[in-house]
Amino acid sequence: MVLRTQFNTGYQVNYWVGNEYHLIEKDSCRDEFEKMAETYFKDTRDIFLKDTYAFVCYNKGKDVMPLFKEHYNCILSPNGELFATLTLR
Repeated sequence: MVLRTQFNTGYQVNYWVGNEYHLIEKDSCRDEFEKMAETYFKDTRDIFLKDTYAFVCYNKGKDVMPLFKEHYNCILSPNGELFATLTLR
């Protein structure tokens, strides 16, 4: 699976997340989200947290990617088909 992030400028970045990923959303997993934010952002927490709505954890939890409100985020299957839309609703 691939996490695709598209920026407002049209620039796209693809991250290989493998066969399994975990989505930790701010609204539905508040405690887990707060722990992840503390670990991931450390000293820059106040700057980035207001625009972060979820984290994607992959590679058996070794890698974490924050998802920001202003980006389009989705998971693509290995053949390039849309698997899940992760963009904030």
